[in-house]
Amino acid sequence: MSLLAQWSTGMGEKSRFIIVGGIGTIIAWATYSIIYQILPFHNRAIIAWILGYVIAVFQQHSLHRRFTFFSTQESFFPELFRAYGAYSLGLIFSTGLHAHLTMNMLIHHQISWVFSTGVSVISNFVTLKLFVFNQSKD
Repeated sequence: MSLLAQWSTGMGEKSRFIIVGGIGTIIAWATYSIIYQILPFHNRAIIAWILGYVIAVFQQHSLHRRFTFFSTQESFFPELFRAYGAYSLGLIFSTGLHAHLTMNMLIHHQISWVFSTGVSVISNFVTLKLFVFNQSKD
């Protein structure tokens, strides 16, 4: 049995989502950090968050398509378009939180990144499962 077959049958979808999402989150954090460092202006945390989030949607969609939901029934780009729609809810809430934490509460942008990312995880799972990969049950 191949490693991918063992992965798909030996582990539940939620567990796969957490593991794949964790790997993707590490990549997204690195992307955010790089963007934050190269932006030339003072209040860069929010812009870095938004740009990093938009890039991360593409990256996370690719990872979840291949390793979490095993979606091959539909073309990549229609699913990706729905993924951007699904992730937009998480973007709105998490950007508001990131702005509040960094600008009003003066929390370090990296700590805020962790909280802001956490806020969108459950929303992203539900919207991906129901609207992007069209799976109504586990």
